[in-house]
Amino acid sequence: MIVLSLTLYLVDMNNTALNYLSYPIIIGIAVYGVKKWREDNGGYLKFGPTYSHLIIQTLGYSVLITIWTLIFMQVIAPGLMEDQMLIQQAKMEEQGMDPAQVEMAMSMARKFANPGFIAIAALIGNMLIFGIIHLIVAAIVKKDPPIGYDLGDQFQQFPPQNNPSQA
Repeated sequence: MIVLSLTLYLVDMNNTALNYLSYPIIIGIAVYGVKKWREDNGGYLKFGPTYSHLIIQTLGYSVLITIWTLIFMQVIAPGLMEDQMLIQQAKMEEQGMDPAQVEMAMSMARKFANPGFIAIAALIGNMLIFGIIHLIVAAIVKKDPPIGYDLGDQFQQFPPQNNPSQA
């Protein structure tokens, strides 16, 4: 996903719908991983442990993206936010907004247009978005074992190991 965002920035396509391409990729990885985990453990996974592990993945991904956001905004593209602010200001002026309103809006926007705030917003936003996505993935891919089936301690290890007593 980092490579995708950097590539889009370098080819000046960072404000396109292609930015959302990372979502189906991450969903596909989660679905594939959980299905493989389910196959490796007798074909059964309970919802709770599955979602717990997906949340751990979500946290790891969100922290990675937050670090990437800080590096990107401070090292690779330090002027990106100011460029975006100028574009927004020009759009407001084109729409005929009063200069005082434009100035007030730009003043408010500048308060939030710093790498620290954006990195925190990225962390929280990714946790929420992927928390919900992984909730859906866990609910769809989980498969409860029949009553009386012993899952053993397969959820005590991550990644889980095959349970030889069920092989």
